[in-house]
Amino acid sequence: MNSKLFNFPNSHEFQLPEEHKASVAIIMRTKDRPILLVRALSSIICQRFSDWHLFLVNDGGDEQLLQETIIPYLPKFVGKFTFFTNPVSLGMEAASNIAARAIMDANNGKAVPNLPQTRRFAYAVVHDDNNSWHPDFLSETTAFLELPSNLRFGGVCTQTLAIEEKIIDETIQIVAESLFKPEVRSVLLQDLLIENKFPPIAFLYRVELFSKIGLYNEHLPVLGDWDFNLRVAAFADIGFLEKTLARHHSCYESAEGYKNSDIATNQVHRKTQELYKAAIIRETLIKNNELAGVFLFLSCIHQKIDELDARTREIYLFSDVKKVLYEKFFKHFFRLFNLPSSPPGKKKNFFKRLDSFVYQVFFKHVFHGKKK
Repeated sequence: MNSKLFNFPNSHEFQLPEEHKASVAIIMRTKDRPILLVRALSSIICQRFSDWHLFLVNDGGDEQLLQETIIPYLPKFVGKFTFFTNPVSLGMEAASNIAARAIMDANNGKAVPNLPQTRRFAYAVVHDDNNSWHPDFLSETTAFLELPSNLRFGGVCTQTLAIEEKIIDETIQIVAESLFKPEVRSVLLQDLLIENKFPPIAFLYRVELFSKIGLYNEHLPVLGDWDFNLRVAAFADIGFLEKTLARHHSCYESAEGYKNSDIATNQVHRKTQELYKAAIIRETLIKNNELAGVFLFLSCIHQKIDELDARTREIYLFSDVKKVLYEKFFKHFFRLFNLPSSPPGKKKNFFKRLDSFVYQVFFKHVFHGKKK
């Protein structure tokens, strides 16, 4: 008799990389953003961990402009740089997959530009041209994944500094800084099902995942990182480092090409998120229609929570009104006429009557009058 409800732990167990394979493949996508690209390249050069290789994909941008931008940095990238260019833009996920396939080819001993056929990669990370790292990002994340006790983790993300900025007269100006989703202290599959919890710049993962869960979903116009993260979490655990080692830069006031995709296409993000969640439920029901009852049950719970939340907001409104009436009117009325303050018990009863009066005379007619 099987005494287990399910297998635990059930995360995939990875192997420690051999010493010559413990390299990091950095995927960078860019298109006509030279000011930001310079900062991104500097972010990589300044890493204390030096065993990395940059796969730069020019996704339909001006190749001459790109060449002029990177020429001063090429001496720092000797033997560490592979370049791809697309005549037209293919989108973020397709651009990522160009680099991902090259990484897999390298691990399989196939020829890759500017790479010896003996070069292998254990880890990968997406470093977009608008973001940056703390100098310890690669050293801290690789060290985490190479601990024998952390072999169940398919990847690890760090806390992220969210930086709002604007570009005026070819100069980057920081507007504000704050932690990206400061409430996140761990990355769990059930939480990722609700929304993405970290940006790509904060996530280093094992290259082995490409052969286990596939590459990036090129059918998604946006949110490809969320889809990829969900598939990782469905296969293996994701670690979390409570160290602010990644920097996610958001550009608001600037030329159109410099704006983040989540800002420039906010409506597309919302619509894609709705369709993506519906697609997950639909595919689950097709594979197992017995789960329809579960989804119905969950939707009923969601409805009850919404009703409770509305009632809670109403209660808070009464509480605020009561506080305002006391603080702004009754309190000063008592003081004006030098009246003694009511005992706590009487005061409580007075406020109960006041709540009832305010509800019966005013709020009941405002909120419910139209329902009659």
